[in-house]
Amino acid sequence: MTKSAPEDSENGPPSASGAAQDPARSGKHVSEIADAARSVRGALGRSRVNTDKVKSPQTNVFPGSDGRDNIGVPTGATDHADSNAVQNYSHGTGRSGRTRKGKRRVDRFAYVVLLRTYTTALTRGNVLGPDSLAVRVRTLQLAFQVLLDDRRRIDTLDPRKIGAKEIGVLAQWMAEKSVGYQAKLWTAVEAFLLFCKNTILADLEAQKLWKRPRPTYMPKGVKDEAWLQDSLRRLDGIDGWRTTVTRFVVAFIFGTGLRPKELRLADLKDLDTIRWTFKVMHPKKVRGAVVGAELDVYEDTKVHVMDFLAARDKHLRAEGRDPATIVALIPSERGMHYSEVGFRNVRLDTYRKAGIEGDFRVLRRTHEQILMDRLEAQGRKDVSVIEIAAKRLRHTPQVALGHYVEYRTGRAKDVAKAAWESPRIEVR
Repeated sequence: MTKSAPEDSENGPPSASGAAQDPARSGKHVSEIADAARSVRGALGRSRVNTDKVKSPQTNVFPGSDGRDNIGVPTGATDHADSNAVQNYSHGTGRSGRTRKGKRRVDRFAYVVLLRTYTTALTRGNVLGPDSLAVRVRTLQLAFQVLLDDRRRIDTLDPRKIGAKEIGVLAQWMAEKSVGYQAKLWTAVEAFLLFCKNTILADLEAQKLWKRPRPTYMPKGVKDEAWLQDSLRRLDGIDGWRTTVTRFVVAFIFGTGLRPKELRLADLKDLDTIRWTFKVMHPKKVRGAVVGAELDVYEDTKVHVMDFLAARDKHLRAEGRDPATIVALIPSERGMHYSEVGFRNVRLDTYRKAGIEGDFRVLRRTHEQILMDRLEAQGRKDVSVIEIAAKRLRHTPQVALGHYVEYRTGRAKDVAKAAWESPRIEVR
């Protein structure tokens, strides 16, 4: 009696000795049996759940770096029918067991849908600049992630229905952060909730169940003309395009009171060296801001402008570029406007080499205080000083008044200290 070759789906094809015992079987038939065995073994492998690869449920970060609004889903649940079908969320479907490794879109969450609507409204209304809008969106996405992680402790993720329990979760998350940062976070959250017609924060504050963080105000320091001369002297000893850029930015903001962003995004055509005016085409996104407002360039700043334009022309020609075709007033190494991060890195690297402390923003405050000093030296009254400073710095008279009060307070402290520490004269 002829013996058939063994068909072992787990141990591979029939052995050579088995094939030899049946000379009627051809080599081709043996190959077909082996292929069938491998197919069966593959099917069995797909129908089993590999428990070694099942991980504990975890959730990925809300927005992926690729721009897709995806979050992770628990990867430990199976969807095959077994004795614990309902517990494993399969509900008796009878599907073969397998792990779920995909991602589920978060479009189903009302928070995400309303956040997109809110972002669109801010963009169309030109309420916030691109940088501020990006920070606002990231802050609200972060708040959503916090609520999503603690969704077992809250009742809803819908911003229209967020209540005291959800606010408590956010407050607990913010507790370890600085008061100033908490104030910024709550400002973003409250604005979004009000857009969704949810007044929960105002209601809780009225009931004294939630307290708005009030950061302690710290007067901002300023520089002086001696600091400017010392900084320019330090920068003169360092070569390179970045040093040239930093020297021009320091001198120009010190002499005009521009915001760093307004100068960073300026085009060459915005600077008129015939009328000696600078056109502000990228002002801060605040109420009453005027695009194209002209700013006079004063006499002590003109020399720094001419030096920079000459250095700009020489630098671009050395790079093989035509200076007339480069749009940016301050071109980067790629011949374009510097990004916010790139502009900051230029300052950090150059300041570190030159041993200078501070940032570009302090130069605007310095320009305002020096202007107020010189106006008072001419005998100008308080109201006149505030009005002129507000027009020059392009902010509201209320803001200028606050700066003026701060300036006068600081000066009063210096006068009081000098009077107290002055030599006493005894009269006999």
